[in-house]
Amino acid sequence: TVVGHSKGANKAQYVTILSDKVKRCVAMDGQGFSQEFFDKYYAEIEEKGALITNHSLANDYVHILLFPVPGATQVFYQGVEDKYGIANHFASSFFSFQYDESGHLGFEMCPIVENEDEVMTYLREFTYFIINEMPCEKKVPVIEFVGNILATLMASEKNPYTFMYEGITYSKENIANYIFTDINSLATVGAYFIKYIDVYELEGDQVRGLLQAFGLGELLEIEIPIMITSMTSINIGTDDLVD
Repeated sequence: TVVGHSKGANKAQYVTILSDKVKRCVAMDGQGFSQEFFDKYYAEIEEKGALITNHSLANDYVHILLFPVPGATQVFYQGVEDKYGIANHFASSFFSFQYDESGHLGFEMCPIVENEDEVMTYLREFTYFIINEMPCEKKVPVIEFVGNILATLMASEKNPYTFMYEGITYSKENIANYIFTDINSLATVGAYFIKYIDVYELEGDQVRGLLQAFGLGELLEIEIPIMITSMTSINIGTDDLVD
């Protein structure tokens, strides 16, 4: 039996598919794989996909990345956090902790729910949309751009995330400046985001929930209107503004 959480869950699934020694895989909030991976290991996945069980928090934002292994079982848990953020990815969030009358700490698994959170489904579908629709040469810079924003905004106050871009260090305090520094990536993401909203006919509350799931809740009232206004003057180009 192989067990893993987050990237470890992704690796546990990988080992299960490529090794003949594994009889069971218990994955927790793990990323999926690319279509190219599925094409390369089609026979192995067809044989061993059913050995994998993905246990995911309903509002976790990591298990939605890339495509789940065909044949694997998906199980969702309620989790203990109502808001979106990095706390919903902690392995400990699968459990509910309480003290009994004697002061001893006990725990139990959180309840299983039928589906993942609706907003996480929107995020999942948006990542699928980018993977399937965006040209390969644009995916790498766009994924790095979005990844930096998500990692920064979803990091906790105790463990803030910082990164460097063109010689400048960015954190949650100045992330808005980074968003408008890489105009090409901003325009590309904006174009596909608008197209995604149109294709799936998302309504206002759904769009707001999607942005909040991206970690943009704090910037929603101030930065997003500015972003939309600024983008009206950007020459995005017909290759980025899909039909």
